[in-house]
Amino acid sequence: MLKLLPNSMRDRVEELNVYTSSGAVYVPNRTPESDGQRGTFLSSLLTFPNITKLSILCREGCETSRDVADVNRALRVAAQMTISEIQVTGFKQLSDFSALEGSQHLRHLKATRCGIRSVAELVSCPMLTDLDVSNNRHLQSVSDLAGAPRLTILVAKNCNLQNLDGLDSFPNLLKLDVSGNDSVESLHGLAGAESLEELAVNHCKRLCNVDGLNSCQQLGEVDVSYNEILEDVSGLAGAPSLRILNAKGCRLRNVAGLNGCPLLSEIYISDNVSLEDLSGLGGGHLPFALSKRASV
Repeated sequence: MLKLLPNSMRDRVEELNVYTSSGAVYVPNRTPESDGQRGTFLSSLLTFPNITKLSILCREGCETSRDVADVNRALRVAAQMTISEIQVTGFKQLSDFSALEGSQHLRHLKATRCGIRSVAELVSCPMLTDLDVSNNRHLQSVSDLAGAPRLTILVAKNCNLQNLDGLDSFPNLLKLDVSGNDSVESLHGLAGAESLEELAVNHCKRLCNVDGLNSCQQLGEVDVSYNEILEDVSGLAGAPSLRILNAKGCRLRNVAGLNGCPLLSEIYISDNVSLEDLSGLGGGHLPFALSKRASV
């Protein structure tokens, strides 16, 4: 269908969204370029020279092996074009980013609800700044991205991350969201992260401490809410840039050390039913939002 568009219109297209359903991605195509083989809607990608944004979305339950092969082919083509933003969603058989290896223009990549197991190939994308790989249940590590020179935002929610090792060496990482990774037990891998400003690590069932975060010199916002076995936040003691802390719904017994955070202005600690000691907020100079609720 895309090949029916006149060239004058193709030249004006900057964003292409493709929605696949069972069998619908395939159309007969007997153009010379396809050598008489059955083509796809994506076979015309190269004929849209000014596309900067590409989205390929699969409706749940509609994926076929041919769809995945076709998506990989399209991504290989996209990697050679000036496309800077790519979204791929719902392809459970898409396991890596080998098709995008070496892309010189890719800046923003969102690949969610897929079957991604590795992000190693993305290190070869020198312009990549934003990456969202949420809801890839087979993804166990993102440490291979440590060499990504321009990566500033990394979102890896609801994956299967085993730890955060190596994330301290990301040179330009400003924002990290690894919420909903049940196997993450500690944040030691972030200790000393030189650029990190915002961290979200909520709803991680095994997170038991925040040790090491006070060595992140630029860290201003931390969300560790609803970590059911987190009993203290002493690992933030003296954090020089911390302004906002959300620790709702944990198992905090005290807030020791927070009075040593010179810039802390907002703290949210509702729904900590074991919280008994607020002396860690001592000094009388700290403005904070407190709404403690206990159920008995």
